[in-house]
Amino acid sequence: MKRRFIYIIGIISLLSCQRELDFEDIYPQDEVVVNSLFSVDSNWFVHLSWSKSVLESSGNYKAVPQADVRVGNEFGESTQLISLGNGWFGSNMLHAELDVNYSLEVQVEGRPKIIAHDRIPDTTSILSITHNSKNNFTEEQIRFSVEFEDEPGEDFYYLEVLNGHDLDPVNGYSGYEILAIQGNFQPIYPELFGQDYFYRRAYVTDEGLDGQRMQLDFFIPQYYTEGYIVIRLVRPSRNAYLYNYSADVQEVSEFNPFAQPAIIHTNIENGMGIFAGCGFVERRFKIGP
Repeated sequence: MKRRFIYIIGIISLLSCQRELDFEDIYPQDEVVVNSLFSVDSNWFVHLSWSKSVLESSGNYKAVPQADVRVGNEFGESTQLISLGNGWFGSNMLHAELDVNYSLEVQVEGRPKIIAHDRIPDTTSILSITHNSKNNFTEEQIRFSVEFEDEPGEDFYYLEVLNGHDLDPVNGYSGYEILAIQGNFQPIYPELFGQDYFYRRAYVTDEGLDGQRMQLDFFIPQYYTEGYIVIRLVRPSRNAYLYNYSADVQEVSEFNPFAQPAIIHTNIENGMGIFAGCGFVERRFKIGP
């Protein structure tokens, strides 16, 4: 009887050892997300939004309606960006220049000041571009060969093939899929798409070819092209390269349950997102009759 009494007391004790937690308390505080990629002579545009919890439903992000947004350079010059609505802030003053350091400061009420720094690397020179058509199994393709000089030091590049007739005022030209043949291409999840498949951009490094002439051979399916195309060779800052690469990796792996997690690169202090510069050179071609 005594032993049974002890068992009952023990069970009651275990049942009473519970603590109610307010689930709302474990939500992380929303952070300000900054999105700003800039290039030479472009106007300054910065988009601000609030981050979302993984437990929230997908959909549009909530814009930050009011903030004090300023961009300055290493020479002490600065400009205040005005609100354009829906989280966008812009200015046509203080155009960006090559190899100049720029800083971003964002002050949102009740939050610590957001700070970021970056620059636009010097652009490289395209020495030559050649192209020809070829048949590959059942598909006709256009093959390109791009030669350019790499600058000394660690450099990053990405290559885009763009529709010269379809200019988007916000995102630029629409792009074609690129299939690499040879060169220092960095594949995006080759286990998903095969070693030679690239999504939007072909990512390139100068590893092993520092300061030398680089040749990149690639092709695109000819059925994508109608008239003019633009070949753009982008030399981004390290931050811009890592941000674009990680964002593309996340997008192509989004619906694959076996893909490794993709962490989006950020260089924002007291927030999330990107503030980074890109230099580029481009050539325009007419394909077909």
